[in-house]
Amino acid sequence: MIETILLILIAVFSILLQILIHEVGHLVFGLMTGYKFISFTILNIMVYKRDKKICVGKTRVAGAGGQCAMTPAFEENDNIPYFWYNAGGIIFNLITSIIMGLLGFCFNEGSLARTLLMFSGIIGLVFALYNGIPIRSRLVVNDAYNIFMMFNNPSARRAFWRIMKINASGAETRKLLELPQEWFYELPDKDYRNPLLCGLAVDTIYCYLEKQYYNEALEICNEIIGTKGVLASYRNEAICEKQFCEMMIAYETNSKNIEYSLKESVLKQRLDPLTSCHIRYAYAMFVLRDTNKALQVIESFNGESKRDCNKIIVEHEKYMLGLLENCLF
Repeated sequence: MIETILLILIAVFSILLQILIHEVGHLVFGLMTGYKFISFTILNIMVYKRDKKICVGKTRVAGAGGQCAMTPAFEENDNIPYFWYNAGGIIFNLITSIIMGLLGFCFNEGSLARTLLMFSGIIGLVFALYNGIPIRSRLVVNDAYNIFMMFNNPSARRAFWRIMKINASGAETRKLLELPQEWFYELPDKDYRNPLLCGLAVDTIYCYLEKQYYNEALEICNEIIGTKGVLASYRNEAICEKQFCEMMIAYETNSKNIEYSLKESVLKQRLDPLTSCHIRYAYAMFVLRDTNKALQVIESFNGESKRDCNKIIVEHEKYMLGLLENCLF
């Protein structure tokens, strides 16, 4: 029984260690190729830089155990350095797995040190293979797939640059409409089966919502939903915001019947559940006409926003809720 518990603890420790090593690999190779550090996340614990200070908080990384967020320190172009940053985690996992495996043979068979090193080495190798072979799941893609998507695709490289810039703004208290609007300009390639191009399109939807360009946002939502092979996570984002756009367009045209078909389970599956607050509020006010339910949404947002480190999401929702309140009062 004790041996089983010890093995479980060693396995958990090894997994966490290799997640840390993987993200350090991204950090090191990112710094070497012109990227700047923004934040470092393991599970839901984020270490981030704000106002020249290192802070610790909680966040959510959809579909991943960790994330090293960085921002390009160079201008957008068709030939940005993308390979080494994306491959850094794979390389670090592979190197450390080999080192740990070799060190493990230096200790007696059955010893704690050997067991720990061998476990960590095997898990490191699994991490290297899992991220080094292009893999696409329903929700996310791995590092090798990102590299593959950017190979011979200038639009995907530009999308990658823009997404990193937008995500880096999450450490600041800024709205999307305050960011350089050229980041949201349409790229020559609009193949939303490419997760990088689709991810940028989703960010563009959020920006259009802040500008109250509901028809334009709805058009992108429909394009994403109508494209086969889109990541389920991005399709879900488009489905949610499509419903919001339809409610707002109906409200602005004084439609008496505003339809609503979103299930609560769909809203809970969003990349960041906080981004559903404006939809819940609009549903409560425009469909249910329930002021108390709308106030509950505001109270829930006020509580959750204090614990969310992604300030650009917090500011986005705060701004959207403010727009909705202005529609009513």
